[in-house]
Amino acid sequence: MKKAIVVLSILLLVAMSTYTQVITTTRPTESVMICDFENGEELLKWEGLEHRRSTSHFSSGSHGMSFDIQKWIEARGDEPRPGVSLSFNDGAGYPFKDWSQYHAVLIDVWVEGDAPGKLGIKLRDTEKNNSWTTHIDVEPGKCNTAELLIRDAAGDADVTDVQEVVLYSLRPQSAFTIIVDNLRLVSGPKPALSSFYITYPNYRELIFPQTECVEIEAQIEAGEHGYKPRQLAVVLSLSDGENVIRKQVRLKKNSRRFRIEHTTLKPGNLTLTASLIERKSEKVLNSQEWSLTKITAAERDALHVYIDQHQNTILDGEPFFPLGFYVARTIEQINEIEDSPYNTLLFYGITRVSEKEMRVVMDTLQEKNLKLIFCLNDLYPSATYFKGKDWQGITGNEAIADAVVKAYKDHPSMLAWYLNDEIPAELAPELNDYYQRVRKEDPNHPAFIVLCQKKDLASLQHTTDILSGDPYPIPREPVSKVSDMMMKCNEAVHDARPVWCVPQSFAWYQHSGKADNRGRIPTEEDLRTGRAPTYEEARCMTYLALAHGAKGLVYWCYYNMRVLPQYEEMWGWMKDIGQEVKTLSPMLLSPEDLGEVPYSPQEAGIHTKLKRHNGRLYLMAVNADSEAHDVTFTLKRRIAPCVTVLFEEEEPDINTDGKRLRDHFAPLEVHVYDLGPSAPPKSHKAFAKSVLAHLFAGILPLF
Repeated sequence: MKKAIVVLSILLLVAMSTYTQVITTTRPTESVMICDFENGEELLKWEGLEHRRSTSHFSSGSHGMSFDIQKWIEARGDEPRPGVSLSFNDGAGYPFKDWSQYHAVLIDVWVEGDAPGKLGIKLRDTEKNNSWTTHIDVEPGKCNTAELLIRDAAGDADVTDVQEVVLYSLRPQSAFTIIVDNLRLVSGPKPALSSFYITYPNYRELIFPQTECVEIEAQIEAGEHGYKPRQLAVVLSLSDGENVIRKQVRLKKNSRRFRIEHTTLKPGNLTLTASLIERKSEKVLNSQEWSLTKITAAERDALHVYIDQHQNTILDGEPFFPLGFYVARTIEQINEIEDSPYNTLLFYGITRVSEKEMRVVMDTLQEKNLKLIFCLNDLYPSATYFKGKDWQGITGNEAIADAVVKAYKDHPSMLAWYLNDEIPAELAPELNDYYQRVRKEDPNHPAFIVLCQKKDLASLQHTTDILSGDPYPIPREPVSKVSDMMMKCNEAVHDARPVWCVPQSFAWYQHSGKADNRGRIPTEEDLRTGRAPTYEEARCMTYLALAHGAKGLVYWCYYNMRVLPQYEEMWGWMKDIGQEVKTLSPMLLSPEDLGEVPYSPQEAGIHTKLKRHNGRLYLMAVNADSEAHDVTFTLKRRIAPCVTVLFEEEEPDINTDGKRLRDHFAPLEVHVYDLGPSAPPKSHKAFAKSVLAHLFAGILPLF
């Protein structure tokens, strides 16, 4: 009897734990002054350029702080950015480091003299990550305010652990004196009570056959608006015009995904509504509506290229892993790519080529079984590339873009449309309009964009079907910049849209001189400050992207790499890396993604991805550290005693022990393990039924 009571108590505790409330804190409502320079001792907390108290300009009180900015010396290359910083070490500066609940950090700025100056403001966290920088032109004769939004800073730095505020000028073209005052944190408006994001359908609002549910993610700011989550509920309704399915779910925590089945609704146009209600009164507090389309198998199969529910690219009915390069539009370079594992090309500037010439290029690609991401990034509404020019006698960005899409959308070499190349989030409205026009004209090919600023990802993710980042860390930053970018991309799309990566295959020194000098023999300074990736770095960056779910890789760029002095060697091992990815493509495209694998020691910079394909388990493990590690992986399933390590000539020195695998990782080393056969798990319903059957089989005889 006692055993039965213990078991039932455990079950009750588990059940009660699902109702645990998430306690939320409200945002601060008042600004916080960090530094106003009225106390002379405040200057002692600042470091960097020589600085002094000033009475010539101030926001309040009678003092500010001034410092002199010297002209940037381009030839030095690695010269520190001229500026000052306030560090919060050992209680210096303002005492708290979590700025995540604030809206922005501001500082008032003046420039002495008649010429404008420039100033940037950024944050640095304890790990020395720098946030994105707000740069302003400081106009003479007036107070200027530099504002850094905390949400923008959070793209690159941990705003819950702010270590420094940095004020500096980026490569000033002349010398000037800056005066600053009233460095402060300001609060912002309350976030909306609720926001909803569709996580399925994940592609152009299309509900595919052989799926059962529509899914949304709800983010509820209950505490901000005086509610507890248990007081609220989310109501979903899905209608085909004749039939309505309704589902109400009590809210247990502030962020959650909700599903509603669509199987009983007929194909065609559907309306999805998500509402947040007060449970007691059933009052609707917020609501959002979407138009969806449920398509038949025949309609799906008629699409030439689309993104399926697993974020995979489907080309002519088959899963396809885009693996390619940005390439110059020459037959020589096309032939070189053909003789490699790569299958996808992207050319710049092809909207300026005549239709006749471009069709010859596209026909050549089709003959060579290569696919094209067609570059349209020079035809968004405010672009100026075609100012005073025409295409085939057509003028105006909108008219030219429409004509180009119509001209090439049916060519069999087409894979996707490239709409955005590092365009800032401020253009989001026109970029979304551009995306909507292209997808309306061509329902057969997805849109693809690439961004370099993490702060822009969330603002522009709705302007495309495929989101990508282009992290280029070598040699000044760690390779983990790739994984950081991938994680931010996945976060921006709520892990519910395809994310690709554009890895580095060029040398930064190639962009420190004239464009026609990119093939020069590098100096020692070039190699120190801007060399190309090594084999180990290139392979590590590739697998970091794959371990974080990249569904396509398009390296930037072949034409730069091709003129490097070490091109022959580099292209040789880039083909080796490409061959590995090509070999792994079926596994990478497998829908059975089992996530990360725990490992020790935890401080090792290991990134993992566990996949199941054709009944076998595969583990990708990447050491992003510049140090070696002996690592033990702990799997939640028993693995075979004989583990195969792919792509390695030497017999691996690894140990397996039931559910654990031990191996050595050199700096930046990658291991891909074939862990052997593994049956897929039972469905959730079958698993729950089995657990309950075993529990009650043990409990009932005790009564």
